[in-house]
Amino acid sequence: MRKIYQFDGLDGGVLSIGECAEPGQLIVRIEHNGNCADMRLSREEWQELMRLNYHIAFQSPEASEGEAESRLKAV
Repeated sequence: MRKIYQFDGLDGGVLSIGECAEPGQLIVRIEHNGNCADMRLSREEWQELMRLNYHIAFQSPEASEGEAESRLKAV
């Protein structure tokens, strides 16, 4: 039996992360409005992805879109 984890997006999309039958691989799936995209990752690629840390500074509703984009950054 393989494990599958699903996360509901705020906009109605679904992110699924599941184990594969092939050893050392998993599938990341994004579904939204009837569209679907799958991406197969190796164990090493998944571990590298999980080591990423993001710092997101959320803006107040009064901030302009340009200001919000300039504050979004990866650390």
